Amino acid sequence: MHMKYGAFSEYVYVPEEDVIPIASANGSLLPLLVSGATASLSLDKCGLILPGDKVLITAAAGGAGHIAVQWAKNAGCHVIGTCSSEEKVKFLKGIGCDRPINDKEESLVDILHKEYPDGLNVIWESIGGEMSDTLFKHLAVKGRMVIIEGISQNTKEDLEKDVIKGLPTKLLQRSSMLSGFYLPHFKNDIPHYLSILVSLLHEQSLKPHIDDGSSHGKPFKGLEDVSRAIEYLQSGKCKGKVIVHL
Repeated sequence: MHMKYGAFSEYVYVPEEDVIPIASANGSLLPLLVSGATASLSLDKCGLILPGDKVLITAAAGGAGHIAVQWAKNAGCHVIGTCSSEEKVKFLKGIGCDRPINDKEESLVDILHKEYPDGLNVIWESIGGEMSDTLFKHLAVKGRMVIIEGISQNTKEDLEKDVIKGLPTKLLQRSSMLSGFYLPHFKNDIPHYLSILVSLLHEQSLKPHIDDGSSHGKPFKGLEDVSRAIEYLQSGKCKGKVIVHL
């Protein structure tokens, strides 16, 4: 396995030192690379998660999100996960999420006010835009918010928006932390965390989920299906890591 750009190419040149040896081509290992490393490293290095923390994961049924849910649960945290359908609520319950929230049917703000009046210790935010501002208001004293590249932050205009108003003052008032996370900056930590993820997989303490589109039509196969897989990924119907069989 490797984590180099060019995954949609027929052939990719990868230096030997960047190749990760595996026993067999097991599809369940795929979510552990970028998604698994992102989830685990960001929660540990930036979220500083501790047993008993109340941790909210956005897009919790997604490729990185569903690993983040399980990593936090394995660390002894109480995990809240946002998603967009009842099917995903069921999926999240199946991987141990304590409080799945279908934010298409339930009011996220009302639930956080009622069920978590003291705020959240850690917020793992991968959506961006107004979601970041909404959730930041529910950060507990000494809470930590980790920003992963959001799906609403993919244009120049979005990136330039000052979404969280009065940020310095708000951080000061609650002694809270706001961190960004970019996986390449933690390159030296990746091998160690991948070894932990693989161990958790073998112990069945981690259940990576791969989605090849079979549940919504025929499975994605070959480079010609990459565009269809991307459309499926952006549709919000997928669960876990979307893969294409080559």
